[in-house]
Amino acid sequence: MNYDFYDNFDMESIMPFNEYSNSFDNQNNNLNLFDPYEGYLKGNAFKDEYKPYKNYKVAKINISSEKEEMLTKIGEDSFMMHDLNLYLDVNPNDTEALNKFIMYRNKLNDEIMKYERKYGPLGIKSEESNNNNFNWVSNWPWGK
Repeated sequence: MNYDFYDNFDMESIMPFNEYSNSFDNQNNNLNLFDPYEGYLKGNAFKDEYKPYKNYKVAKINISSEKEEMLTKIGEDSFMMHDLNLYLDVNPNDTEALNKFIMYRNKLNDEIMKYERKYGPLGIKSEESNNNNFNWVSNWPWGK
């Protein structure tokens, strides 16, 4: 395959790098985030970026136990943290996004710790798995 086009392509002729990077670094924005539950359901943490597909409606999650509720919260906050992480890859100097990322990471760690104390470890990396004689498999969230 011939890659000459890419080797000779001049990005700076389109937008100089400094101008490009400064446009992200100097953002003074309001992130306009969905709440974690709605963002989790829609698959996008950012209201301005969400585009619904045709006329399909977002389904709600049917939660029937405390265990399911705790797992849903873990999923929501994990999702928000990861979506903010992707945003921060492109906007590393956005302090509002970084503060939200840290907030969701701390909430997620607390929720995982509470869940694991009550129901056992979520995976083999868990600290709780050290206390359970390697029986984390019997506590899989999707089992029982």
